[in-house]
Amino acid sequence: VGETARAKNYSLGGYAKNDTNFYTKNEPNLVYFSDARSCGTATAVSLPCLFSKSTRREYSSKEFSENALDILKRVGVKVVWLGNNSGKCKGVCGRLDAGDVEYFDAGYDTNMLPSFKKRLENLAQNEIIVLHLQGSHGPAYHARYPSEFRKFTPTCDTSELSSCESESIVNTYDNTLLFTDFFIDEVIKAVKDAGGDKSAVWYFSDHGESLGENGIYLHGLPYSIAPDEQKHIPAIIFSSNSELLKRLKARKNETLSHDFIFSSVLGYFGVKTKAYEPEFDIFRE
Repeated sequence: VGETARAKNYSLGGYAKNDTNFYTKNEPNLVYFSDARSCGTATAVSLPCLFSKSTRREYSSKEFSENALDILKRVGVKVVWLGNNSGKCKGVCGRLDAGDVEYFDAGYDTNMLPSFKKRLENLAQNEIIVLHLQGSHGPAYHARYPSEFRKFTPTCDTSELSSCESESIVNTYDNTLLFTDFFIDEVIKAVKDAGGDKSAVWYFSDHGESLGENGIYLHGLPYSIAPDEQKHIPAIIFSSNSELLKRLKARKNETLSHDFIFSSVLGYFGVKTKAYEPEFDIFRE
């Protein structure tokens, strides 16, 4: 689950200023969904909503019910949460076993990779590992990536965005996307190395970001008035299953959203429940 990544700056989607998907662009078994939408414009709404059975229109922060991870755990799927996001898991992972929840210090997202790879060495027959990124969290975009990923310059190396030119803010933000793309590529490589044709990697952001369009910065505006930059998110799926990949590629330009995550994840693991809605399962035949 990414943080604050917006689709508008994804070169996989046609963005031309900077090559923000340098690492994943040559992966043949990867599908980029060009029209994916978030459930909210802030993590506190989007994260619980995207794992909830409720659609965006139905979701209320007051609801208390099992989410997709609770259901997977209850039917015997091992559920692991690796969190590097400074906002923790907003209650989503609250009912998982203590040993299956691991928090990091909200430094670079790559800090999660050693633990992730170690867990891949001892996979259960059915297992889902959620990696919750710090991603492109602003306004300190410059603090989200190591110096070697400062590829697009000039950059805005301060949290005071008002002191920077627009181009440098965008470059700095794009560097965060590049670093996340490197992270996703490392996750895909690790999953490949673990073997098997029944594994997949699904990346999507929790919400987007405004970078000064119409004088608006950051995110969190009410959904009804929020600009598209805060709602249009990147979504990527890697799969080594050729039949599944073919089905996904046929849907890559459809309008998808966080509403699809609940039933898609349950469907992927073959969970039978009345809560499952096949029309919201992007993996189904």
